[in-house]
Amino acid sequence: MSEASLEGRPSRRRLVLVMSVGIASVSAAAVLIRSIPEVPVAVIAAVRVTVAAAVVGALGGGRIDFGPWRRGRREFVCCLLAGLFLAGHFLAWIGSLRLTSVASSVVLVAASPLFVALGGWAWLGERPRPAMWAGLGLGVAGMLLIGWADRADAGRPTLGGDALALLGALMAAGYLLCGRVARRRYAILTHLFWVYGVAAVALLARLLAAPVSVGGWPGRTYAILLAVAVFPQLIGHSTFNWALRHLAAARVALLALAEPIGASLLAWLFLGERPGAVQGAGCLILLAGVALGCRDS
Repeated sequence: MSEASLEGRPSRRRLVLVMSVGIASVSAAAVLIRSIPEVPVAVIAAVRVTVAAAVVGALGGGRIDFGPWRRGRREFVCCLLAGLFLAGHFLAWIGSLRLTSVASSVVLVAASPLFVALGGWAWLGERPRPAMWAGLGLGVAGMLLIGWADRADAGRPTLGGDALALLGALMAAGYLLCGRVARRRYAILTHLFWVYGVAAVALLARLLAAPVSVGGWPGRTYAILLAVAVFPQLIGHSTFNWALRHLAAARVALLALAEPIGASLLAWLFLGERPGAVQGAGCLILLAGVALGCRDS
């Protein structure tokens, strides 16, 4: 019996409550990150997962399995890959926030359910239904519309940011697909420790390879860095990983689609980033495509 099988099936009410808390937490990520432009992308990514891994390790204690490869090598490899995908996702997505609007960044990253569905077809043999193909078509149309609107925004290198956001979506899809496989065998604390730990090592290695400034900022900056680690990462991402045991990866990704709505509202309120008409239409089309494509996941 795998240790993950010892986790009881949560009630629908508990699933909704936990996922609501997680979505609310990750929605704050974009605004928090945009408020500390002085901090390099790699530093933000490394801090959030390193702090999260340390907290999980401290709280988990003896409940963490430090030799998971003895019980499921395929799942352990997927656990390690999930950590690498997570590191790549943060580098790409946080980088996109420096080059495009919060609305475009989070909505393009929200295309990950489409990639999850395609990855599930290619890797797990799950053939998409007609609704998925329709969703893919709408999703591509929304992405093109957002890209066109950003290109028309003179003076901002937004297409590069859009490309990074899409790369972040691909990385997020790999993270969720690998996490879904690993969570079939590993309990949540073991899974989080290894995924966050691998991501932390990869991102810290990135910092060592290309040293950047990691100090000298005001106290407000460090407080925001800690908030990014605690809310979007330790609470938000951990709830998504917890849900991967009980829901399909595409379903978890679908539920995460509420993030762009919350993030865009927060960006409008705190950063004054009001989406234009064309960009807003693209966002709605993309979200509709993702929702349609994952409806039967």
